[in-house]
Amino acid sequence: MTSVRGRRERHYRRLSAWLVTRLEALEQRLARFSYLRLAVFLIGGIGGIALRWVSEPLSWSVLLASAVTFAVVARLHQRVEASRHKHRIRLRWVTGQIARMNRDWERLPDPLLRAEGFEHPFDIDLDLSGERSLHRLLDVTISREGRALLRDWLQRDDPDLAAARERQGRVAELIDRPGLCANLFLAFHTVSLDPLESARLRRYLGRGLPVDNLRWVLPLSAGLALLNLVLAGLYLAGIVAASAPIASFTAYALLYYFNQNSLHWLADDLVMLEDETKKVAAILVFLERYPYRPGSRLAAHCAPFTTGDDRPSRQLRTMRRNLSALGIRMNPVMAVLLNVVGPWDFFFVSRLAVRKRHLLESLDRWAPLWQELEALMSLANFGRLNPETTLPELRDEPGTDRPRLAGEGMGHPFIPEAEKVRNDLRLDAVGETVLITGSNMAGKSTFLKTLGVNLVLAYAGGPVDAVRFVVTPLRLRACIKVSDSVTDGFSYFYAEVRRLKAILAAAEEAGDRPVFFLIDEIFRGTNNRERFVGSQAYIRALVRGHALGAISTHDLDLTALAEELPRLRNLHFRESIAEGRMVFDYLLREGPCPTTNALKIMAMEGLPVE
Repeated sequence: MTSVRGRRERHYRRLSAWLVTRLEALEQRLARFSYLRLAVFLIGGIGGIALRWVSEPLSWSVLLASAVTFAVVARLHQRVEASRHKHRIRLRWVTGQIARMNRDWERLPDPLLRAEGFEHPFDIDLDLSGERSLHRLLDVTISREGRALLRDWLQRDDPDLAAARERQGRVAELIDRPGLCANLFLAFHTVSLDPLESARLRRYLGRGLPVDNLRWVLPLSAGLALLNLVLAGLYLAGIVAASAPIASFTAYALLYYFNQNSLHWLADDLVMLEDETKKVAAILVFLERYPYRPGSRLAAHCAPFTTGDDRPSRQLRTMRRNLSALGIRMNPVMAVLLNVVGPWDFFFVSRLAVRKRHLLESLDRWAPLWQELEALMSLANFGRLNPETTLPELRDEPGTDRPRLAGEGMGHPFIPEAEKVRNDLRLDAVGETVLITGSNMAGKSTFLKTLGVNLVLAYAGGPVDAVRFVVTPLRLRACIKVSDSVTDGFSYFYAEVRRLKAILAAAEEAGDRPVFFLIDEIFRGTNNRERFVGSQAYIRALVRGHALGAISTHDLDLTALAEELPRLRNLHFRESIAEGRMVFDYLLREGPCPTTNALKIMAMEGLPVE
């Protein structure tokens, strides 16, 4: 796996270096084109004007030739600029991939979703969202809705295993199709550097158009426009007097004038509609034309984009034609000319109302599919960048010799692979609890987070950071990162008590899905004696509840509870001292911790210790 990871990282680094070199060459070409355009403009313009005193035909020929040359050079300049833009987008993708592989948080795209806060049962505890979070590490979505959906999957505390299995199948296919994710990223960000908000397009599509009065204004104005042409022809033929076409055109102009106020929205809405439609088109047309494997889950998922007579490309093409037709009349001169001949505005506004309604209905079907695909691609990209991950086994119920949760070779996704130490854990029955003791910095908190993060990934339908991971439906609850809240008036201890109470309340609920709890340094916010008494009572209650999980503590006296509670098992991390410094191997071992390091650390740092 290390060699696979190394080859992939080397590939991205070579690609990054090539893109940087290519961008430098494109910058030089753009500079040359800028000078060339200026030279053509100055030489052609000045030369053409100067030749007027020699030969006027020659002067016009030079001016025409310079204009054509300038247009050609400008076109080539635009192509090079477009190429530079695409190379920048591709470099942005490659740089992000390298940052994800190396957990380089400074180079990852900024998170747009904040952590959920104290009330969520495990978001902050497991670093699922926010600055340095699992969500940020995974996220390669291109829309805000896709980004939010990915976070919803990670935060779900009542998992749907059937949905997770279905997602897992599509993630497995996407891992083998890395080009789908990379090229979709390129296709969209070539059009827009900002995340897509399909809700904005939905708002503009859902905004009503003033079409009620057009039901009679359009046919009446069309009839008057036709009458204008007929009477004008008859007048030119000498059959009718001039007053006839003048009267007809006056009626037509008055009808248009008194109904023009219903078109005041055009200027703003047309620009926004065209801009948002272009962004959505970048996604939909790409997904429509992508070569899916016949019979694959991805092909079935994207079938609404690729089959039927109402494909995205056709609908969007028709929408753009309507927008372009109305966009032409934004020029005041063109608006007069077009509407003098016929009811141009009224006709295309009526057509646009129909297209908007049709596209909105289709968008309601398409948007959830591409947003789900974005979230799936984020999970698949994580699996591909980390070949040591695996897809977990999701079991509906435990059975004979079948655990509630079992992880072999589990690691934390935030830790670089070269520094990662993997551990195993198996919990077979409700009530089974492991009490983890160990010194400061030995790895207790990280191991609890490792369990929680891998459980979250499994329920999301993604790969887990483990050699093997088996899990049944569990309701995850955690008390790992607790802080006081000055705003809410909570002390650290009270905030911790509230969280532990919520875990116990969940464990006392009846149901077929037990609670899986992760508690770090239980009752750390109070004094030693009360912490010991409270922890004993809490652990006894938790073991009797409909729950299983892991608790870490510094209180070695609590390990004696294993003699009283058969379902309580002691595990520990340990340390050693080598060459005057603490050394940790981060390996989980059976039994209570035989060592402590608080006084050692104090002495090593020069504090007085008796």
